[in-house]
Amino acid sequence: MKKYISLIYLVLISVVLLVSCEKKKDIEPIQYETIEPVQHETREIDINQDLISDFKISYSGYTWDGIGPNGTGMGIGGYLIPLNKTVILKKLNSESLFSRVNDTIKQQMSHPYSWDSTKLNLVSIQTSLNKYVNPWVPNSAEIKDFYYIAFKILIDDTDILGWMKISIDKYTGLVEVKASQTAEQDFVIIGNQ
Repeated sequence: MKKYISLIYLVLISVVLLVSCEKKKDIEPIQYETIEPVQHETREIDINQDLISDFKISYSGYTWDGIGPNGTGMGIGGYLIPLNKTVILKKLNSESLFSRVNDTIKQQMSHPYSWDSTKLNLVSIQTSLNKYVNPWVPNSAEIKDFYYIAFKILIDDTDILGWMKISIDKYTGLVEVKASQTAEQDFVIIGNQ
């Protein structure tokens, strides 16, 4: 019995030695394409075409701090900024782009949702080892072709509900409004036109 156990150990040791002595193949490092991102011009958006800007899309640079020797860098963020008493629907502890087709948006939303007049982070790009190598990343839990944002516009002391459908180019970071709807109602359903 001891002979068999010794023989099994000898075979296992031989296999380990053979595998470890096998010539290592040269593994090519992954080559990322370096991106030179553009910080786009600020654009104002008049959703309801009343000649009063309701939002602006603005891009700005920032620095970030992390851990380790390469733990700092630069970035560019793209933001949706409400103007003229416009507010955006936000969700507590969530990515900015959380709304979906067929979501019902009401004048009064309950926790964890709230109407907010501060900027909404839409997209960003950051450096890695002092180079921009990754595409622009939408502030969403998932990557999609289109994203939806709910809002309220104040017109003549009346809150008008609405939503917009946007696209975000992952190579340029450009945000474009593809569709929108407003309605003077107690609720709207995203995507219904």
